[in-house]
Amino acid sequence: MMNNRTFTFSGHAWIGMTENTSNEWNVSCSGTFTINGNYNKLKHYDFYFYDKEQTIRLTKMR
Repeated sequence: MMNNRTFTFSGHAWIGMTENTSNEWNVSCSGTFTINGNYNKLKHYDFYFYDKEQTIRLTKMR
């Protein structure tokens, strides 16, 4: 935890197609997410997925 509303994440995720699950990859990922003041919605998130020399960023800005 960075503070009472911002959390960090580091681990692995499965990335692939929902129709063809034989094409999935287990990749490293990391990021942060922040919940709003009411603690019921994501206010901001920033995730990175790493595969070899490619980085995919998934973000929601404030």
